[in-house]
Amino acid sequence: MEAFRRKGRMSGLMEGIPVHVIMNPKAALPGAACHGMAVNYV
Repeated sequence: MEAFRRKGRMSGLMEGIPVHVIMNPKAALPGAACHGMAVNYV
């Protein structure tokens, strides 16, 4: 987190960005499935 926040003049902005750690290695699959179902292919 220190490396993420330590960005010189942008550090104030970086401190306001929420960061979440996802521990599930398959977490992207439900999101990809929802996106795939929502996209209209022509």
